[in-house]
Amino acid sequence: MLEIVDKKPVSVEMPVMAETRDLLAKEPAKLIRKGKLVAPKKEGHWKGWIKPTLKTIGQEAVSPLYAAAGIAETATAFGTGMAGMAAAGFTKLGALALGGKLEEAERKGEAVAEAITVHPKTKQGKALLGTLSYPIEKLSEYGKKRADIEFEKTGSPVSAAAKKTLYDIAPILAGAKGGRAGAKKLLKSKVKPAKGMKVPEFKTTGEALKYGKEATQTEIKNFRKVRDQIIKDSEALQKAGKLQEAHDLGVKSQYLNEAILASEGRRDLAKGPVIKQRKWKSKGVDMEAPKVHQRSYDTVREMNELREKPLGGWLETPIRTMEELGPRAKELFYDPIKDAEYSVALERTVVKQSIRRLRKGISTKSSKRIGTYAIAKQKGGAKRLSAMGIKEIPKLTSKETAVYKSLRTEFESLYKRLNVARKAAGKDPFPKVDNYFTFMQDMTLMERLGFNPIFTKASVIENQFIHLKTTPFRFAKMRGKKGLTRMEIDAFDIYDKYSESAIKHIHLSPEIAKGREMLLTFGSKKAGNRWILKENKPRAAKFLTEWLDFQAGQKPVTNIPKLIENGLLKLNQNLTYAILSANIRSALIQPSAILNTYAYIGPKYTYKGIVSLLSPEKRAMVMGKSNLITRSYDIAVNDAMRAVRSGRIGKIKKTVGGVGLKPLQILDIETAKATWVGAYELAKKEYNFTDKKAVRYANDVVAKTQASAAPSDIAPIQRTPLGKSLTLFQTFVINEWGFITKDVLGIKNAKMTNKKTFQKVTRFIVGATLINSFYEDVLGINSPHPTPIRAFQEALEKGEDFPSATWQATKEIGEKIPI
Repeated sequence: MLEIVDKKPVSVEMPVMAETRDLLAKEPAKLIRKGKLVAPKKEGHWKGWIKPTLKTIGQEAVSPLYAAAGIAETATAFGTGMAGMAAAGFTKLGALALGGKLEEAERKGEAVAEAITVHPKTKQGKALLGTLSYPIEKLSEYGKKRADIEFEKTGSPVSAAAKKTLYDIAPILAGAKGGRAGAKKLLKSKVKPAKGMKVPEFKTTGEALKYGKEATQTEIKNFRKVRDQIIKDSEALQKAGKLQEAHDLGVKSQYLNEAILASEGRRDLAKGPVIKQRKWKSKGVDMEAPKVHQRSYDTVREMNELREKPLGGWLETPIRTMEELGPRAKELFYDPIKDAEYSVALERTVVKQSIRRLRKGISTKSSKRIGTYAIAKQKGGAKRLSAMGIKEIPKLTSKETAVYKSLRTEFESLYKRLNVARKAAGKDPFPKVDNYFTFMQDMTLMERLGFNPIFTKASVIENQFIHLKTTPFRFAKMRGKKGLTRMEIDAFDIYDKYSESAIKHIHLSPEIAKGREMLLTFGSKKAGNRWILKENKPRAAKFLTEWLDFQAGQKPVTNIPKLIENGLLKLNQNLTYAILSANIRSALIQPSAILNTYAYIGPKYTYKGIVSLLSPEKRAMVMGKSNLITRSYDIAVNDAMRAVRSGRIGKIKKTVGGVGLKPLQILDIETAKATWVGAYELAKKEYNFTDKKAVRYANDVVAKTQASAAPSDIAPIQRTPLGKSLTLFQTFVINEWGFITKDVLGIKNAKMTNKKTFQKVTRFIVGATLINSFYEDVLGINSPHPTPIRAFQEALEKGEDFPSATWQATKEIGEKIPI
């Protein structure tokens, strides 16, 4: 008869974890040697925690951390075999994260797996075990394949080990919460004891393994404790000025977090316990800030401090800075903003289609009559119109009245959604208004003056800009006389322009608010657990604060007079039209950007991407799944198109400029599509990513190789008028500089191995040579990429001396350097 000690798993900590934690708490100096965490040396150190502490079938066999206790021979072997794989994964992860070598970690992991696995002795038991184990072995083999891909992709043995552990423990996790379909089905299978064996108390393997799942969660808690102590030591070293040592420990804490996330079987940062949510009352209304979950907080605590950079990192694109912060920082801050940008672009497409439908049969004159009528309906509106020279208030036709009511309904919907966004961002709602046309115009004026309609208090908006219960426009007289911002009267232009602003804030602001919440204080001095990012990692906090502020529309503070700033903006816009419009060479060299794609994803998938442009199905798939609908290739073009005023002259200018820029835009989007498809196919077929993860990967590859002028992607220098002037048309150049230095040469990029660097450098040189030859020898135009060797040879042929020829070659290379 089987002896059941206790159906509740025994909560036992691994001595290595306990010892390490205690030593870290009491004598951290003993564990920190040259910035590395050294695990304590002890006889039998790694075997201590797997020594049996309960009896099952009369022999020492199973660790209480993973045991499927009290099960018949076959089920015991099956359960402990899976537990052995999980334990091996934990052991290997722990060894690696605490400074061990890969080979040693592998050996320890295998020893642990063997030590806690019970092998059946009967023939029947062995046969049944083979049947039950087959799907698990296949799952483990698949996990090993994924781990190899992870190592090739990241260069991190810890990340690879974490990936393998995830698949090894999937059946254990599935025992309690479902999990993968194959594992779930397996865990429901009946346990059939061998002949002569007693009927086990647990009827199914899954029933027994749920105890292993609970004990696995105990082990996760142990990992958390060690990780948290390492973070504290890293922060102490940071404050002591020992930046390299602090960074090394920070990396170890990230590795441990990889183990935790892998062992939990999920990586969603918006799940898990809520550890913080600010609450308060505003004018009797209950207000709440966005929730902060445990995983989000862990991510912020574990982020790397940014290194000191030339020019303060002003020439580095955000996606690369985010990746430097750590494995999860990009998921926590960058990805939600990119998703929100995508939602904005999709809704803007719908709005434009709606405008076209409504406008059918409505002339520009009728549209202005509708707008004039709407303004006149507002208290004091007739006086404002009079100041603009409009004396007569029109009486609308039935068709115009129908359009007016439709637009008013749309404005009301946007207004309500703005209030929902304000609530999600932790702000009090706007009061009720009577005239949505004029409210939306005032909202845009607020933005021009630097006030965000979501994050600014409603009382400030009401007092300073929009007297919602009296006269909505405080600056009516000033604008009427001076024409500072002449009031728009074309109803459709009003809806188009102001819905764009509202939709942007509706989607972006809640995500910005969540990001900002991560930068505030956690804990309290009184409780002794106060923590804030800016005190522990000031450069990381500064970058994130400025980046989030820019996403919210907050203009960077400069010491340049406003008049000069406005002049620079106007100059940039005029130069954009003058230089880029109808510039044939600019359009012709645009496809040469495929070189970066070739260097990053290789010839096979670059070819697949290019060929996909011929397939209507692939083209539709790209625009349906990717974020290319948000794409703009240069910030100067963005600004120029936005700055065009409405009205007949403005529309003519926009049309003419748009026609001139069209070749550039078309070739840019086609290059981006080819890149996206190639990266997506690579992620699906080589990395076996889920569709969602493959889409994210492809979007990131486009941003890294082809650049992006989205607010979330431009370098800090491009956020100010002066910076834009200095870097006019250099959005791609700035991004490419980061691509060459980090993604090709591997400078300051921990993910780049020597093999990867050699591979990408070779691809880049070969690709650049072929592309240059095509443009110079076939098309007869200047090459799009530097040709230092050719420049050197031509200088010598012209009779220049060696230093002069070297200088000519250096100037060629300098084309890739921003500014």
